[in-house]
This record gives sequence, C-alpha cells and structure tokens, in this order.
Amino acid sequence: MQKKSNGNRGKTVSILIVAILALGASVFFIGRNTPAPDVSESKAPPEEERAPELATPPTTPAYADLDDPRAAQCEAGDAEACHELATSLAFDAERPEDLPISIELLTRACELERGQACHDLGLVYSQGVGVPKDPEQARQLLERACELGQEQSCTDARNIGAGTTLADYAPQWQQSCDEGDPQACLDLGIALLLNEDAADPTRAEELLMRACELDGAEGCLRLAELHEELGRPAAEVQARIEKACTADFGPACTALADRLKDAGAEQPRVDALYARACELDDVNGCSEHAVGLAKSGDLAAARTLWQEGCERWHGYSCFHHARSFLETASGQETSPEMIFGFERACALNVPVACYNLAIFYNTRQPNPDFARGRELLSRGCELGHLQACTFAAQMRSAGQGGPVDAAGAQDALERACELGDARACARAQP
Repeated sequence: MQKKSNGNRGKTVSILIVAILALGASVFFIGRNTPAPDVSESKAPPEEERAPELATPPTTPAYADLDDPRAAQCEAGDAEACHELATSLAFDAERPEDLPISIELLTRACELERGQACHDLGLVYSQGVGVPKDPEQARQLLERACELGQEQSCTDARNIGAGTTLADYAPQWQQSCDEGDPQACLDLGIALLLNEDAADPTRAEELLMRACELDGAEGCLRLAELHEELGRPAAEVQARIEKACTADFGPACTALADRLKDAGAEQPRVDALYARACELDDVNGCSEHAVGLAKSGDLAAARTLWQEGCERWHGYSCFHHARSFLETASGQETSPEMIFGFERACALNVPVACYNLAIFYNTRQPNPDFARGRELLSRGCELGHLQACTFAAQMRSAGQGGPVDAAGAQDALERACELGDARACARAQP
C-alpha cells in the first residue's frame, strides 16, 4: 500500500534528474529495470495554476459505448470504476487497439481525484505511450498524484523533472531546509547539481548530507550516488545506501541489491533485498524479485508480479512477462501475452523488447512481417540496442521490409559505431 505523502511534498517543485539506461546486445539481456525517459526543460506554472491541464474529453466519451458496467459507473463519477476499466483495457492482450480509450478513462479518473490514476497517466505522458511525450504534463500529473497521497509519485515527479529557475525557488527551499525539512534540502541540493547557470556541487553535497541527517532516506541515496561519482570510498557509498534502505526507502533497497549483485554477493542476500524493495512497493525491486522467483521455479508468482508491474506502466516488467512466454514456447508457437508484452515494453523504451519482437516478426513462418520487423529494429536502434542497429542497417541497405534507404542504413551504422561496434565504424566511413 502506498504511504501518504507529507504536507510539504505536494508544494515542492523539483528539478530534472536524467537516468541513462545502457543495455547490452544480447537478445535476452536482463539489465537494470528503469528505462530512461525522454525529458526536456519547460517553464513551471504559477502556484495557483499547478493542477495539470488535462485534455477535455468529447461530449460523449468513447468509453460510453463499451459493453461493461464500469463504463456507466465511470461516467456517473465513480473514479475507481474508471481506473479499473482503464487498466483492464490497457493491458488486455486481445484488445491493443483500445489503448486510446484507456487513456481517456485514466484522464477521467484523475479528474475525479484518484491519485493512482493520475500517477499512471503521468507515466503514460512521460514515456509517450499512445500520446506524444510531454515531460511537463507528466510532471504535473505526478505532482497531482503526490498531493492525492501517492508517495511514489512524489519521487517519480522529481525524477522526470520540473522546469523552473533556481532563483524562483531557492530562497523557499533554503528557508524550509534551515527549519528542518529534509525534502527542501534534497530539492535545493539537486537543483544546485543540475542548474547550468548556478551549479554548486560543494553546496549541493552539504544539502544532501543535511537531508540524510534529517532522516530523509532519498537524500541518503542521492548523496551516495553523488559520492560514487566523486570517487569516494565504496564502503562509504554503500553505507549511505544501506541507511536509506533501512529507513524503508524501496529504491534504495533495489540499488543496494543491484550493487551487491554486481559485486558477486551471495544470491540469497541479493534476493532478500529485492524482496524487501518489492514489499516497499518499488516496482523495479518487484521486477527483479520476480526474476529470482522464476529462476527458483515459481514462474506463476513471477508472472503475477510482472503483470502487476506492467499494469503500472513499468517497461521491464512487461518485457520479463513477455519473455517468460517466449522461453516456454516451442517452435513457432506464440502467445498473445508474449507479443503484447514486447510491444508494450518497446513503447515504454525497453530496447531489447523492440529487438526481440523484430526477430519474431522477421522469422515468423509462414508469414514473416519484414516491414514491422524493420520498424521495430529502427526503434530498438534509437533506444541504444547495438544488434538492432546492425540489422536495421542491413534491412535498409537491402530494401527488405521497405525501399532501399542508404541514408537510413548509414545512420544505423553510425549509431552502432557510437555503441561500440568497431566493424560498424569501419562500414560507416564515407
């Protein structure tokens, strides 16, 4: 269950944090679970206009024609019915064409002040799933969800970002920090790290330290990340992360588990941390916990967690769920869950999902779909999958799945070169 946000959280305007996700080229690579949102700076609205400006639905909403009692309940003002129906449609493998109606229902539920619906809609806009990417709209929706008691939304809003000037909010943050508000210390510290015109890493470190000392768990995690970038001792960095995890900050438990796994720690300890992160409602931790469950033979429990994560618009949960059906298939046998999961994960910026699905379409018998495969390879290449770039270049050079596209092939080779393929670098030479 989500914790309630504190009274100051909804009034705090956060600053852009960009996490870059790097993936290897293996077809079934399992990496970090947080795909990088495409973000940009924008102006923050005045305080009195902070509520997100949702698109005005048509007079007769599309969902009104659905043969489902929840549609009428939604129209009558039942926010829970709106949200439940939206989720059912969005993740029904048999009805992918109903995604626009799902987004309309989420909008209605958010307008009816259902916090989780605002959160989900914020993720939709942050990733550009069925709508154009709009980081500012996403941030406003997540901040609204935060105000409605969705604790995770407070963090997600900060990670997606806010467009504002440091001068506008620094005095307010500094005063609140001096009065003992760890959130204000955290926000000002992040601002001083990322603001190009007034960057002050030394002062930012002091503020993150203050946030951590005030028992702001996220401040401890951010401080650990900064200290790692600065080359501080590994033990010091890990101690900060452990403190944040002990304070029941789920993302810190996931980060600690990731760190220990990379260091070759005993698997039971790693699994326990992912399980704890999942208990604390960190969707990344749940996804990795499910990986452990699947490896131990409990595929049903793993699929349940992945399905739940996918329904929370978490790309890697969708990917793992789809992949579990691929691994259990034989020959040309496929399932709607596999195809849908890879499609949704690709839309949620998981490059290996785009690649896997492209291979499926290119090798499907007796009716391969080279046009769709080419499109997916191009998408995977844009997202940073090396093999997707290589195959995209081949298909465009040969005119497979579409017309010959020498310029597109060159672009794909250059992208592969950027990703470390020396042969692509040689082929990309004019």
